This record gives sequence, structure tokens and C-alpha cells, in this order.
Amino acid sequence: MSTTAEPGGLRVIGWCHWHDDAADDVRVVRIAKQGSGRGAVHYACRACREEHDLVPLAEQAPARSEDVTDPVLGGARLISLAGMQSCMSDDQREGRACPWCNAPVTPETGVDLGDRRVDGEQLVLHPAACRRCIGELARAAYARHGRTCVACYRQQDCGDRRLLRRLALETRS
Repeated sequence: MSTTAEPGGLRVIGWCHWHDDAADDVRVVRIAKQGSGRGAVHYACRACREEHDLVPLAEQAPARSEDVTDPVLGGARLISLAGMQSCMSDDQREGRACPWCNAPVTPETGVDLGDRRVDGEQLVLHPAACRRCIGELARAAYARHGRTCVACYRQQDCGDRRLLRRLALETRS
């Protein structure tokens, strides 16, 4: 991924996973967790985002940093469940089990991930995660965020990064 400054702003050149070629103006549209590995980050160019109705990850969060009063809930809403929703059990969908490790979760022991709407359906999920999993994911998302966020790249204040950092600190062991 490379960036170049232009008079109109920042131009990000990278690999578009939808048409499998280098492209201008790529944005992160999906982060998929793969077993116990690091997961995969999927980028799409502007043309593919428009053609396939893809929404950049930064615009998918149901609540943005300026709308959130609870920093842990705000940071948890930034953790993606993309690609997991179809294979989650009823307990995972309703917040009784962690979506990643399937450990039992209660309101006292878990972290609420905020309501999530399943794409193309009327179904709304109410997931909650165990503190260990959400802590690991928050630390990884915080580290990754600075490399994919234009505001962070420009060294401007970023509310999402602050929320991810706070979530990582609040859920550490």
C-alpha cells in the first residue's frame, strides 16, 4: 500500500481484492478472522465499491466516536463481525457466548458489542464477547488502525483510534 499527496488530498494506491489488481483510492471494506491466524484485510477500489455496493469499514460502524458516551461500548462497536454472522450459534447471536471462542458470557463477565444488523435481513444481533477475545481484537485493531486511517496518517486527532486504545486498556488481563 502506498500513498501520495496530491493537491486534492491523499491518494491511496493498493490492491483491490474484488478485481484482483492494483488500483487508486482503495479502502478497507472487510476484515475476516481466519481460525487462529491474523485474519485477512480486504480492500476495494472506488469502482468496485460502487459496483458491488461495498461500504468502507470506517463507515460501517453503527456508532461513531462522537456519538458514544461509553468508551468501551464505542470501541467494541468498531470491532468487525463481518463474515461471522452466518455461522454464529443462537447463544453467540444473543450475547450468551463469545462469537470467537464460544465461551459462556454474562453481562457481568462479557463486553457488549452493540446491536448489529445482518446484511439483507431484518435480523438484529445482540452479541457480547469474552474479555480475553475482545482485548486481543482491540489491540490488533488499534495497531492496524493507524495504517488504514487517513486522519491517523495525517497525524490528526482520531476518535476511533482513541476508542480502540481505551477498549484495549480496559480489557487487558
